[in-house]
Amino acid sequence: MALDQAEEVHAPDRPEGDALQAEMSGCILGHVTRLPERQREAVLLHHFAGLSHREMAAALEISEGNARVILHRGLAAPRASLGRECILDFGNDIPCERR
Repeated sequence: MALDQAEEVHAPDRPEGDALQAEMSGCILGHVTRLPERQREAVLLHHFAGLSHREMAAALEISEGNARVILHRGLAAPRASLGRECILDFGNDIPCERR
């Protein structure tokens, strides 16, 4: 599951839904902050600031192809670490459960 899909998950009609979403967002951001600087910048610019690959490349002053590679690597690391620490099931009401 992609990082950008995780931020869309919510638990409708549940009082703890907002708290769960905030906890998940905090957890995901915690993994993102541990990335090397260039990968962290790419992930934040693309997924959180909404920049296109072209805009992200311009902001980082690199080629669009290089920006895509850096972004891919920046998403792979948190995905792997989240998989080791959490049981992710985005089809479930509570999509993340700590191992």
